[in-house]
Amino acid sequence: MIQTIKELSFPQEDIMQIEFELPKGYTAKELADATREQIVNLIKSKAIFGKIVRLYGRMTIGMAAVLSHELSHVARAIEIFDPKENNFYRVIEH
Repeated sequence: MIQTIKELSFPQEDIMQIEFELPKGYTAKELADATREQIVNLIKSKAIFGKIVRLYGRMTIGMAAVLSHELSHVARAIEIFDPKENNFYRVIEH
């Protein structure tokens, strides 16, 4: 199985940070499919429900689309890290 999630952390009780990486030698579709599988497993574990989810690290546009679609249904908010600004920006909120 392709691993695109590098690390999970909980800097605060209501925040989950997910760091991503891009393993070499895979197509964008393979990476997006692997990301979907990993995120669905996290959703099934109920670890994400009602939390602010912060996404950072390297990812493809397909991975970002999959993440926003899957997470928007269960997370309180989704934030994406901008390394140039050294800040998380909220892109989806319920």
